[in-house]
Amino acid sequence: MLVLMAGQVAVGGAFDALRGGTPLWIVAIVAALIATGVALWVIRRWWRLDLDEVVPPGYPAGSVMAALVPLTIGMQILFSEMDNLLQLVWPMPPEMKAMMADLVGGSIITALLVLVIVAPLTEELLFRGAVLGGLLRGPNILRAIAVSSILFGLAHGNPWQFAGAFCAGMLFGWLRVRTNSIVPGLWGHALMNAVPVLAMHILPPIPGFTEVRDTPTLQPYWLDATGVVLVYVGARLLLNAIRQSTRVSDWRVDDAGIASPSDGGSSS
Repeated sequence: MLVLMAGQVAVGGAFDALRGGTPLWIVAIVAALIATGVALWVIRRWWRLDLDEVVPPGYPAGSVMAALVPLTIGMQILFSEMDNLLQLVWPMPPEMKAMMADLVGGSIITALLVLVIVAPLTEELLFRGAVLGGLLRGPNILRAIAVSSILFGLAHGNPWQFAGAFCAGMLFGWLRVRTNSIVPGLWGHALMNAVPVLAMHILPPIPGFTEVRDTPTLQPYWLDATGVVLVYVGARLLLNAIRQSTRVSDWRVDDAGIASPSDGGSSS
């Protein structure tokens, strides 16, 4: 699996080196599609996964999807501050910072296409679909979610995004188990990636959030507080929605959130 993740980064690097005058967003899309296609093919053959193990047929409740709106927006605000704190002790290379700023702060249409459509689709199919689908064949559900989340963090190829990607992966993996669907992960992933794009293009400059500076800067306290409130509200709504939903996965999950295999779907 680590070889596959390294291959994903290598494909992007190769295209970046060869692209010449090709826009960065085209390079990003082509690299993501090729790397994901190859990885999906290899993983399915290795584990001999059925299609419903990669794309499980669950139908998440609308209340689950609604709860993800405040939760993922708040998480992205806090992840942004985590990134700022890490950069205070380990600054991001200027060329990497410029590349990210170019991708997020360029054309809003291309940024939304790459980050809100292509990235969630390819990454959720790979990590919450094939990778987690294969790992869930083992006896330990929590370990399967954690391993897939670690691989998801490593696939981002830099330490500044690892913690946020790992936490998001744990949430989306848990939702895949609880709803028997990767749709909540697709939706939450898209929302999370949309936050910096829309903030960069719509909001006034906010230090540490929408402004890209040479010197790392922390976000205003009010923004961090907003993130905490949104995460709290979203988490409460999500837990209530999960408990009340009658559409649950083929995994039996107790009140503590511990899942175990069952003979078939059940209602809560």
